Amino acid sequence: MQAQDKPDLKLPSKEPLQDDAQSQSAPSTLHDLEAPAPKEKPDFVDWDSPEDPNNPRNWTFRHRWAATAVVSLFTFMSPLASSMVAPALPQVSRELNLEQGSVLESMTLSVFVLAYAVGPLFFLLAFRFLAGLGGSAPLAIGGGTIADLWSPEERGMAMSLYSLAPLTGPAIGPVAGAWIAEKASWRWVFYSTSIADAVIQLIGLWYLKETYAPTILAAKARALRKSTGDESICTAHEFKRRSVPTWRFIATALLRSIKFLLFDPVMTVMATYMAVMYGTMYLQLTTFASIWTERYGESIGIAGLNYLFMGAGFTAGAQLGARALDRIYRHLKARNGGVPTPEMRLPLLAIGSFMLPAGLLLYGWTAEYRIFWLVPDIGIIASFLCIQTYIVDTYGLHAASAVAAVSSFRSIAGFAFPLFSTKMFSALGVGWGNSVLALVALVIGCPSPFLFYKYGPQLRAMARSNRVPT
Repeated sequence: MQAQDKPDLKLPSKEPLQDDAQSQSAPSTLHDLEAPAPKEKPDFVDWDSPEDPNNPRNWTFRHRWAATAVVSLFTFMSPLASSMVAPALPQVSRELNLEQGSVLESMTLSVFVLAYAVGPLFFLLAFRFLAGLGGSAPLAIGGGTIADLWSPEERGMAMSLYSLAPLTGPAIGPVAGAWIAEKASWRWVFYSTSIADAVIQLIGLWYLKETYAPTILAAKARALRKSTGDESICTAHEFKRRSVPTWRFIATALLRSIKFLLFDPVMTVMATYMAVMYGTMYLQLTTFASIWTERYGESIGIAGLNYLFMGAGFTAGAQLGARALDRIYRHLKARNGGVPTPEMRLPLLAIGSFMLPAGLLLYGWTAEYRIFWLVPDIGIIASFLCIQTYIVDTYGLHAASAVAAVSSFRSIAGFAFPLFSTKMFSALGVGWGNSVLALVALVIGCPSPFLFYKYGPQLRAMARSNRVPT
């Protein structure tokens, strides 16, 4: 393993090396324009070959899927724990002397989601917040891990599993939570998630290794410096950071997600749309069970089974969307002379953006006939899948920061929406309440994929001119 003299080397965590000629012809991420132009000639360390087994994209197919599955399981457990308490809220309210339907009752569910971004009742809310704080990690960095492991042509299927996790978690959580609360007590809702998390943690210790290419190459460079005594050996990423103080590097990393939201128009609109979807989902979580328990007299356990329709919508959208996403991407790439662009992820988003408001209207106005909200869930998962894959393709090396920006924004909505759900439906009714949500989703979501498909390159160029990210 020898250091190589490559002063013009691009950072290794861009698109795979075997596709390098294509990447040079048309940069597809902001990061492609950020490789340093060194004034001296250090020995840059890179992968030994395009087939270097240390490159996460060259790990065995089984290992990459195992790592993807572990990240997805962590991402699944976090929102599952956030929603699992929903059917038990009446029990919690009675035991802690809360008024049913109050803001404090809703906060027992939604304060968990607030922690993603930022007496007995006090400790319940405080520790729910801390649990959400811990559960924010896979939501923040999972998208970056998927980008590290999979090439763009393979990424749709992997992203479908990852995108499905934060949506099926809230759907399955109330089903399990309802039966646990009915057969045991609401405390076992929390005990059970802790046990499941411990099991996944043990699996992760075996399968989940470092996937970030600059970090892997930095370790390789350190070993070479130690064995040769040549301090000029470094990676391109290390060379870029040498003139930057550590405190400034940390501050830049912490502020990057905020800069994405404030100065990148693509990120601002996508984050807002995903926040509406996520907030709508959590708003429905806090009100869905009450329809079946209060209007139809079902037990907590039976009422919780209705959440399976939500999970069915998410699963159908993920399975259909993943196959369509990769197929559309390959077709458009071939039609574009083999040059990929992030906008090739958007056609499916256009379909999903119409299904969400249509499904909300269907659910709201036919609730008394028990027609469930399967259709909006297909729209949500299709939109989640397209948005996250589009963001990962657009921001390359900084995919984790970009996904973290979106996750933070949507999690604030997931916290806030349930707080006004009861009063909104009491004042407007289920039909008009869902009509308001459908209108918001229609105005924000439907024009976005068409505008970004046409003007995406110009908007990304505008973001680069504003030095986003730095």
